[in-house]
Amino acid sequence: MKDLEKFKPLVDHLNKTKEHKIKDIELNETFDKVITLKVSEETFEAWELLCENWGDVLGYDNKSKIFEFAIIEALNVPIASLGGFNI
Repeated sequence: MKDLEKFKPLVDHLNKTKEHKIKDIELNETFDKVITLKVSEETFEAWELLCENWGDVLGYDNKSKIFEFAIIEALNVPIASLGGFNI
């Protein structure tokens, strides 16, 4: 049981983050913009897996919020690390 105690700060943080994220969703945000993408079966399956895994971790049960999170995270990837350049 002592071994599990070292994870208490992490569990507390995840629970606090989850509560915060759920409150964000409950603020009656309007999701009225539509993005339509055509993707391969492989990409679609990856999206479904992302929603399943990140939704639980982040406390999101709303695919719009998961998409928003994924886009913001993608914007945080330096272009140089993808073989491009930064201006």
